[in-house]
Amino acid sequence: FNLDIGNSSEIQLIFDEEMGDLIKGYGQGDLSLKIDDNGNFQVFGDFIIEKGNYLFTLQDVITKSFEIEEGGIIKFNGNPYNATIDLNLLYNVQASLNPLNTDYDRKVKSPVICKMKMTNNLLNPDIDFSIEIPKSDQIIETSLEMLTNTEQKLLEQFLYLLIANSFLIENDPSIDYLGNTLATTGTELLSNQ
Repeated sequence: FNLDIGNSSEIQLIFDEEMGDLIKGYGQGDLSLKIDDNGNFQVFGDFIIEKGNYLFTLQDVITKSFEIEEGGIIKFNGNPYNATIDLNLLYNVQASLNPLNTDYDRKVKSPVICKMKMTNNLLNPDIDFSIEIPKSDQIIETSLEMLTNTEQKLLEQFLYLLIANSFLIENDPSIDYLGNTLATTGTELLSNQ
């Protein structure tokens, strides 16, 4: 089968049916599907995502829907399980910037973007995490850099933003113990997953 997929077509990739981990995207591409006499199934071609989402599930701790940035690509070169991906995933949070700069009002929330870049093998991708603050200043940028200057600290901040819509500041009396424990547990789960 040779498929010319228009941009109103949807593709779904289910990573874990039980957990509900899946990518759903609308886009376009040319795909060739082949089945031989032995029932071996192969897919060739590229699917370019124009819009979509990734339902990210982490055990029973987190379930969040990340937006797939336009231009993400899924490349098929035979076995569909060996497809490669290049996706930028975004999750928008509203969080107080007060923990990063005390000049900001604790009650005022600002946009914060949690980003995951997934590349290489579909079923075992390389994942890079980042946090962006669109309306930041130099103090905010410096504070964020200090809070995320190791991979472990970056993962903790990333997960705490997903769980609590807040930055995690050690020894801050306004940060609850449960949320801190969830961030630590989530970091361990994410590293293992």
